[in-house]
Amino acid sequence: MNVRGGPSRRLHKNTARMPRSGSPSPREERGPGGKDSPQSHEGNLMPNAADTPASGQSADASPAPEPNPTAETDALAIANQLRPVLLRLHRFLRGEAHELGVTSTQASLLAAMHRAPGVGLSELARREHMSAPTLVGHVDRLEAAGLVARARGNPTDLRRVGLTLTPAGLEMLQTLRAHRTAWLAAHLEALTPDELAAVAAAIGPLRRLTEGES
Repeated sequence: MNVRGGPSRRLHKNTARMPRSGSPSPREERGPGGKDSPQSHEGNLMPNAADTPASGQSADASPAPEPNPTAETDALAIANQLRPVLLRLHRFLRGEAHELGVTSTQASLLAAMHRAPGVGLSELARREHMSAPTLVGHVDRLEAAGLVARARGNPTDLRRVGLTLTPAGLEMLQTLRAHRTAWLAAHLEALTPDELAAVAAAIGPLRRLTEGES
């Protein structure tokens, strides 16, 4: 019985094999130099070199899949994974601002005024990608809370209004930054050293994403 399921190749020793009519007997099939041709043994049972699997390799083994060099560098795939992470982080950090009595938009405006003291309404609206009426509404509320002051300090354009932070506004901004930094630090401490190093290495490239967008 053939266990492997293939045709049995066992030859009966006592059975004489009669050559076919018109075909040479096995003894007459000689190769160059008088040596027996490989095809003369057991009815051409020797496999071709191309059909013989390499040493240590199974004949049924499938070829290893080709690595995809773009799988980890495709911008669209990375963006699809990065977007929800950034949105979730923003939502957590935005909550820190709400606890202090300002919205995330107002916190962003305070930071923008701190970076450019005396910035005008039009310029601030452009930097923050806001319409002028929306910006004026936020500035009015910040001024009413004592966090922002308007000033007409440009002698060449008396209509221009510059925006600056009051001492209370600067204190609010510093407190907000401290709360957000503390929240991030507490969560970063839960990462492994390798994960923390990976986050640190990503800061530079992520910062470059926003360069020129202000």
